Amino acid sequence: MLVKLGKLAFKTLLSENGQILREDVLNHLKPEEIDFSLNSGILSKDRGKKRASCREHAYSFLHATYQEFLACLYLVSLSLAKNNSELESELSALGNIYRNDVLSVMFIFLCGLDDHLSKEVEDLMVTSNTRSLQMCSRIKYLDIKHAKDNVLRGKEEADRNKMHPQFFPREIVTKSFQDIRKQTIKLRKERLYAFAFICEEKPSNDDLEKMISLLDNSRTSLLYIFINAEKCTLPLVDAKSVATCNCLHTLELRDVHLTGCLNLVDCTQLSSLTLAKIEVGEIILNVENLHYCFIKSGYQEHNTHVTLSFKAGSTFSSKLNEVTFYGVNVKGSLDFKRCKSLDSICLYDTQSENIEFENNAVKLGVLGGAIGDQCHGWEHILESMKKSWQLKEMYLGEMKTNTLSDLLKVISTASYLEKLQIIDADMGNIEMDIPMTLQKLFLENVRMHVSTFNKMMQTMMQFQRSVNVKLVRCEIIPDKTYTIKDVVEKMKQSSSFEVSIDDIRSSHWQCGLMIPRVRLNSNVTSLRFHTVPGIKHLTSEETPGNEERAEGRTK
Repeated sequence: MLVKLGKLAFKTLLSENGQILREDVLNHLKPEEIDFSLNSGILSKDRGKKRASCREHAYSFLHATYQEFLACLYLVSLSLAKNNSELESELSALGNIYRNDVLSVMFIFLCGLDDHLSKEVEDLMVTSNTRSLQMCSRIKYLDIKHAKDNVLRGKEEADRNKMHPQFFPREIVTKSFQDIRKQTIKLRKERLYAFAFICEEKPSNDDLEKMISLLDNSRTSLLYIFINAEKCTLPLVDAKSVATCNCLHTLELRDVHLTGCLNLVDCTQLSSLTLAKIEVGEIILNVENLHYCFIKSGYQEHNTHVTLSFKAGSTFSSKLNEVTFYGVNVKGSLDFKRCKSLDSICLYDTQSENIEFENNAVKLGVLGGAIGDQCHGWEHILESMKKSWQLKEMYLGEMKTNTLSDLLKVISTASYLEKLQIIDADMGNIEMDIPMTLQKLFLENVRMHVSTFNKMMQTMMQFQRSVNVKLVRCEIIPDKTYTIKDVVEKMKQSSSFEVSIDDIRSSHWQCGLMIPRVRLNSNVTSLRFHTVPGIKHLTSEETPGNEERAEGRTK
C-alpha cells in the first residue's frame, strides 16, 4: 500500500496540482487503503471543496514532507525491483519539474535510503540549481551556502542510516582550507560550479596553490567566485586563474591583490561584478551582459587607482541596474546612454575622457571628488539628472563651486527627492529650493551664509510632516540681515522645531563622501559585502559623528 501511495505522491509532484488529488485519482486504491491513509494522517479530505457538478471531493497530502518521502519510497521500490527502464523514465521526469525545494528534500531522504538514487537525485539537483542560477541577474552567497549545507545534511542523514552514497559537493563555501581537509566528502574538483572563500587566517603557499588549482580545474564549469580577504592579507594571486573561468556569471573579489591583468573579455555571460578594494594592474571588461558593476580600488590606503578599459565595441546595455566606480581611471569613455534600466549610479574620483549619461529613471545618485576629464563630468551628470523623474536620493561630496548651480537646478526639479546629503561644499549665499518631498537633509563641512540657512529652515518648518535635519561641522556666516542667534531664536518660538544654539558652531574639518550602505548592493550584510569602510547610513537613528552638530526636527 505504501508503494501505491508513493507512486501517487510521485505522480502528483509532477503534475500541476502539486499536493491536490481528485477523487477519481484514488480509484486504484482499495476503500480500506483510503480509510487507512485518512485515519493515519497521510491524506486529508476537504469536504468544503465538493464539486456540485460531479460531486467530487478534493484530497491532499497532509504535509508536503509526507508526499516527498512517499515519492522517495516509490523510487526505491523501482530500484529494488531492478525496474531500470521505468526508474530512468521517472528520474528523467523528476529532473524536469524545476523545483529545487522538492529535489533538496528528496535528496536528503534518499541519502538514508539508497546510495545510487541519492547520487542520481544529487545530479538532478545540481543541474536544476545551476539552471536557475544562470537565469538570475546576480548569484548570492547565501544561495550557494544553502546548497552546500543541503549536501552536508544529506551526508549526515546517510551517516545516521549507515549508508555510503558516492556523491560529491559541487560548491565550496569555507573560511579556511583546513575546513576542506576535515570534510569527509571528497571534492569533485572538475565539476565545481561555485567557489566561496572567506579568508580569516593567512593561508600558506600550499593553500594558495590548492585554491588556484581548484579554480583552474573548474574553469569550464564555475559560475560563481567569491573571495573575501578583508580580515587577513592574502598572498598575491595570478589574475589569470580567475580570468580563464569563461562561464563566470558572478565574480566577487574583496581585498584581493592580483598580479597581471584581469582580462574578463571572454567572460561573455558575466552578469554581476564586484571588485572591492582591489589591486590589479588593469581590468578589461566585456560589459554587454552586466546587470551590476561595482569597482573600488584600494587607493585610500595606497594612493593608487585602478585602470579600467573595455572590449572594443562593448558598451553597457539596457540590462545595467547599478554601477559604482570608486577610484577608477577609465580608458576612453563611460557610455551609459543605453542604460534605460539604470537605478543607481555612484561615481567617486573616477577619471574618464568622456561620460555619456542620458537616464531619466535613476533613483539614487552618488557623486564625489574628481569625475570625468578635469572634473567636467559633474556638469554632464547633474544636467542629465534634471530630467530624472524618479530621483529620490542624492549623496554628494567634494563639490566644485561652479557645479552648485547645476545641483540647485536638479534639486528644484526633483519632484520626488526624499534624501539629500552634501559634504565639503561652499554654498555661500546661494539659496537652495527644498522640495516638499524631502524627508532627510544632512550637511557636513558645508559653509553657507546665515540668510541661506534661515530660508532653508523656514521652508522646512512649513512642511506638514517631519523632516530630519543634521548639520555636522558646518560654518554659518553671519551677515547684516541675520545672525545665527536670530535664526535659532525664531526656531525656538516655533513649537514644531527643537534646536539648541549651543550645538551650532563653526569649525573646519576634512571628511569624505558618505553613502548609504544597503542601497549599494548589500546581499550579504554580515560580510559587509559591497560596502566601503567608513560609509554610513543616512538615517534618523544614526548620527554620523559625536562632533559639534545641530539637529532639527519639524513636525
